[in-house]
Amino acid sequence: MAGKTTDEIIVGDIVYDKYGTWRLNYIQVPVNFIYHFKVQGGKLFIGAGPYISKPLSGRFTTPPDHPSPASSQFSATDPDIDAKFGSEPGKNFKAFDSGINALAGFEFSNGIIINAVYNAGLSNIQTDKYLYDSTKTRSLGISLGYKF
Repeated sequence: MAGKTTDEIIVGDIVYDKYGTWRLNYIQVPVNFIYHFKVQGGKLFIGAGPYISKPLSGRFTTPPDHPSPASSQFSATDPDIDAKFGSEPGKNFKAFDSGINALAGFEFSNGIIINAVYNAGLSNIQTDKYLYDSTKTRSLGISLGYKF
């Protein structure tokens, strides 16, 4: 989940005025249903399916030109904070995410594969003490591979 900006950030039960972006890193297990079309020069494929993912890490970063609040949570040299995952008090995001994805790509006859995938989270990943009504993940990716 990249690009989330806010005027306030909640760390535990304390609200701070802050501007920045959450960057969350997940490991994802998709279950895709894929259909292949034979075309000249290779195979075109499309697919979709559900996924479940587990967060690995995350960080709230502040632009260098934006002042950081005076607090023990933030320092002048490092005004950013690490995301905390789980359902206990003081956590920023839930420990799991789930959603759907769609993909499309092309497998060349020489074994080179290129594809793009879009993931849309369906579950609210924020804990109940966070600023927004709902926060959901979304991502777009491309990959290049070789099949031998």
